[in-house]
Amino acid sequence: MSKQKKNSRPSGRCVSLRPRAIDEAEEIKKMSRRRHQEGQLLKVKNGYSVRFYEDIRGNDGVRQRHRVQKFLGDFLSLPTRRAALNAMDTELALVNDYRRQPKTTITFRQQAAVWVAECQRRRARRIKPGVIALRQSVLKNHVLPVLGDLPLCDVKNGAMRTLVERLAAKGLKPSSIQTSCGVVKSVVASLENSDGDPIFGVVWNKKFAPVINPTAQNRPTFTTEELQTLINKITGRLQMAVVLLAASGLRIGELLGLECKHFADGALRIEQAAWRGKIQTPKTANAYRTVELHPAVAALLRGFIGDRQSGYIFTTRSGHPIGTRNFLRLLYASLKQLGFRQRGFHAFRRFRNTYLRKQSCPPGLLRYWMGHSARSMSDVYDRSFEDAAFRREVANAVGVGFEVPERLGMKERKQLTQPEDRALMGVRVEATRVLSC
Repeated sequence: MSKQKKNSRPSGRCVSLRPRAIDEAEEIKKMSRRRHQEGQLLKVKNGYSVRFYEDIRGNDGVRQRHRVQKFLGDFLSLPTRRAALNAMDTELALVNDYRRQPKTTITFRQQAAVWVAECQRRRARRIKPGVIALRQSVLKNHVLPVLGDLPLCDVKNGAMRTLVERLAAKGLKPSSIQTSCGVVKSVVASLENSDGDPIFGVVWNKKFAPVINPTAQNRPTFTTEELQTLINKITGRLQMAVVLLAASGLRIGELLGLECKHFADGALRIEQAAWRGKIQTPKTANAYRTVELHPAVAALLRGFIGDRQSGYIFTTRSGHPIGTRNFLRLLYASLKQLGFRQRGFHAFRRFRNTYLRKQSCPPGLLRYWMGHSARSMSDVYDRSFEDAAFRREVANAVGVGFEVPERLGMKERKQLTQPEDRALMGVRVEATRVLSC
């Protein structure tokens, strides 16, 4: 049998087959060669430009390669061809970086609209309408005027620094600027590939974020003297609302969402909240609770409800919950008349929390009444708030911190103008009405 030649091709079926590992290695090598670009240096009228290819992802997610031309500099900054080549190499180093993501034609404004729509229709861990409204306001008033027309791929640390500088120049507080920065990060991260991974995984530089000084934040509250003066001055349902807020620590949405059925045995069951006249779930899971009232406050509320068996405790003429802003106008007007600085309804909640601490209220019960979440494992283990008799005993013992009126003050009938009536009732009117508070 003759010997086979050393360089002859072996016969058989295996000649036309290549191992899969070798195919993949060759394909990767081919792609790497295709990705690396040498570029083309062009001498134009005013200086030098470089021409290269760049991947661009369209709005449909399809990745395409386009030829682009970028101006490097004029003849003063690049006097020689060698200087132009060095500038071209610097630009191409960024293009040939394997970590470089393809550019996109999607602008920040377009992706922001997609992100807001996703927040609105999300079912798992649903976002409250108030939070969505806040994000839309931040986008409209602060973010989009600065970053709206930029491609989403260009919204990085440089754009974030520009945004922070612009908002600081407008006089915004650090907390408001931080909220705007958080919205920008969420919009950029919302663009995902088919696997659900963010396409633009930007590593944000923390030094560009504003520094918030906790001691400088505005957390207004009421002193006992200010609260007593306010309660003695106002009348009607605003007086009842102020007494109830200061004596229970409810959020304003929880107060306006109360129905007559939620008040029984001197306690309030918090099961829903109102926002802009619409009913929704409470803020968090800890907001579902029962708040015991002091006997004097319970008696005042029982007299305010009267013989009503259904409906909202604080209701408009049409039977809907009163809008928060409409109630807030009445509070602002009363504070201004008394010469007090302007404060919102959350100031009553801070007053109640401070008063309960001064009275050495059990921490677990305080957290339960305020609807706060557990901060430590001892809070998780504490189940003292499940004892209704203990809650009633503590509520009667600690009091409310101010003198509760025996009955509500009533205003005399007066003719209200159309804006005043609309602000009070939260409904549109076409003529002047007579309202009795």
